[in-house]
Amino acid sequence: MGKRWQYEYTVVLMHWFILGFVSLDRFLPTYLFPMILPELKMDFTEAGFTMSILGLTWGIMAIFGGGLSDKYGRKTVIVPATVIFSLMSWVSGAVRSFTQLSLVRAIMGGAEGAYIPSSISMISEEAKPSRRGFMIGLHHTAFTGIGAFFGAIYATQIATIYGWRWAFYLTLIPGLILAAVHWMVIREPKSVKERIEARKRGEVHKIISETGEHLTWKSVFRFRNVILMVFVSLCFMTWLWVYISFATLYLTKVRNLSMIHAGFVMSAWGLGGFIGQWGMPALSDIMGRKLTLILGALITSVATLSIVVWGGDPILLYIASFIAGGCGNGVFGIYLSLIPSESVPFALAGLSIGLVTGIGEMFGGGLLPAIGGMMADAYGLASPMTLAGITPLIAMVLAFFVIETSPRRKAKLATVKPS
Repeated sequence: MGKRWQYEYTVVLMHWFILGFVSLDRFLPTYLFPMILPELKMDFTEAGFTMSILGLTWGIMAIFGGGLSDKYGRKTVIVPATVIFSLMSWVSGAVRSFTQLSLVRAIMGGAEGAYIPSSISMISEEAKPSRRGFMIGLHHTAFTGIGAFFGAIYATQIATIYGWRWAFYLTLIPGLILAAVHWMVIREPKSVKERIEARKRGEVHKIISETGEHLTWKSVFRFRNVILMVFVSLCFMTWLWVYISFATLYLTKVRNLSMIHAGFVMSAWGLGGFIGQWGMPALSDIMGRKLTLILGALITSVATLSIVVWGGDPILLYIASFIAGGCGNGVFGIYLSLIPSESVPFALAGLSIGLVTGIGEMFGGGLLPAIGGMMADAYGLASPMTLAGITPLIAMVLAFFVIETSPRRKAKLATVKPS
């Protein structure tokens, strides 16, 4: 039991750092747009496009990468992906035009997209079922803890002192070290290992459901929760990437905050996310995935719209940003990781998570930031921020149709017998 517990946390810790650099690499341009745009002669639409192209390639490779990791191994996808997105982060600091930045971000998106479902499905399988939400939440805290909270301060401080390019250059070495350590320390989970060994023996590895049914990769589309989470992902990916793409610009150009103050407001969003991404999935172990998702979506919408409605008082903006980040990022692990992975056999978890991530990214993360940029050019920066505030309400409605998957909550409900 001791070794099992120790390895479980080793896997989560390893991926905590890798996910942190994934989010840092992805968020960096949004904090630096006030400096990047004038130097590269970009407008708001082009800024949105650089985020969209990354989201598009992220989405495509999440689907293929998740499926490939189910078949050929999680490590086979994770390690090369980590090397590639680390290299592309460094190259982002060397670009000289909008076209170059778009190309680099497209390659980075593909690598990061392949990494996400591969790593999440590995953690979901290795975690003890009763604390799976806690472990997934712990892992996801890196997304906001490093990418948003630390990243907002890191980017604005480094850029102010040394220039925006150095904020990218300094991310390379940690990424390469993480890839090497992962290859040496982490092993393949049981479901994938069995599939690899069967293929080596020339056998067809059968995936069997809880009811004894033989499943294939096509079977993923028959699970209601997976389809629902695809649409929930569309809503929350729109919220996430439209917000993160334009919030710093909105704060500096509409609310007239300095880069330093805007960085602290965005770090409040990240700090809230750090707490929420751990707390809400852990809470869902007890309350259930469904109820936690419904409440999180509602609060996210109210807090995000409050940022648009409230005046320029930094304290009020800090509070709204903290709450929006906490709830919006807090449900990330529920709709993206827990519900999809718990709704199918683990041998199909990579594909199910990849579908939810991929389709959500391609449209919510890939298309909507570009549309948000066009809205900002045509109607002002408040318009994409309002769009970001509305979409979680749609996710809330969809969440009412979810079938509960929390092992602890299901076991509790099973003990309740009608009188």
